[in-house]
Amino acid sequence: MHSFYVSSQDDGCCRFAQCSALREDSPSPIFGLCLLHLERENFPAQKVPALLTKQRIASAMVETASHRRSQFSKLSVFAADCLNMTAEQLPAPAPSPFALPRILAFQPSAPVSSTANPPALIAQGAEARVYRTTYLSSDRPCALKYRPPKPYRHPVLDARLTRQRILAEARILHKCRREGVPVPALYAVDVEEDSVLPSGAVKTNGGSLLTEWIAGGPVRARLNAWLATVPAAVEGKDDLEQLRAQADLKALLQRIGSAVGRLHRAGIVHGDLTTSNLMLRGADASTAMKQEANLDGEIVIIDFGLASQSSSDEDRAVDLYVLERAFGSTHPRAEALFEEVIKEYGRTFKQSAPVLRKLEDVRMRGRKRSMLG
Repeated sequence: MHSFYVSSQDDGCCRFAQCSALREDSPSPIFGLCLLHLERENFPAQKVPALLTKQRIASAMVETASHRRSQFSKLSVFAADCLNMTAEQLPAPAPSPFALPRILAFQPSAPVSSTANPPALIAQGAEARVYRTTYLSSDRPCALKYRPPKPYRHPVLDARLTRQRILAEARILHKCRREGVPVPALYAVDVEEDSVLPSGAVKTNGGSLLTEWIAGGPVRARLNAWLATVPAAVEGKDDLEQLRAQADLKALLQRIGSAVGRLHRAGIVHGDLTTSNLMLRGADASTAMKQEANLDGEIVIIDFGLASQSSSDEDRAVDLYVLERAFGSTHPRAEALFEEVIKEYGRTFKQSAPVLRKLEDVRMRGRKRSMLG
């Protein structure tokens, strides 16, 4: 479930509502029409907390319209309805198209609170699906990463790869926690045993990893929201210098560099370092999600599905290069400030000198590849 604020007809107040399956990353024609409707209605954005965006309300409208199988001609009616709905009136979340992993399908041995939310699918990648659920008690949220069986692979090979990758990720998380790297705590590992079907065929059941739920948001979203609040420099002034003067931004980049430095110092290479895999955990978990334009919080590195244990300078340099390229493409306005990440990385990881020299070689290879296509 995602929470957001909606504006009532009275500009002076906001009401809290909940809607599931908000899909900001999937624009569509109906999505655009929702935005247009909000513009025509002079949506009072300045009256609403930072968490609320037109895109989020439009996403809720999309869900409402889809739920009622509406036509575009009646969109404004559904938009108005959505803005006036209470939490109880909003459409019920669509059921997940996937069967729950075995670990989530068991009946709990202890009574479950009536207010506890059922497991919810929050992300899906090529290799795994991520659910938000609870661990041991209904007031302890956790993230469950489930690697489903791959029907296109031979069952024996699929079972072997799933087991190896789940256990490797668990070992890396454990080592990171032991070495003081900011990563989610590991709660449990479930490598499901193969089952034999009546036909005699072997069915692979996949594997699961339960970790601490990080209350907050990805650096990608928080940084872009923050940059949107900083007006571009007027003519005659340097926008880059204006960003350099922002203490919050500099502190964030230094925390990123420190986290990556501690990761490499522990002998771990992430393999997919992007600002989407860096979380900003707020000091107060109850308000963390309401601070989209706030850069405060601890950096937590997530998603170690491609990570490995390596002390190779080349591997570490490639890790930094991937982060640098991802930072430049996701936050082009602040791309030149990535040097702050490198500086703090060097201060945190004392053996960084050969890595940074190797980084220059990796950059040259990347530029050559770009020129040659």
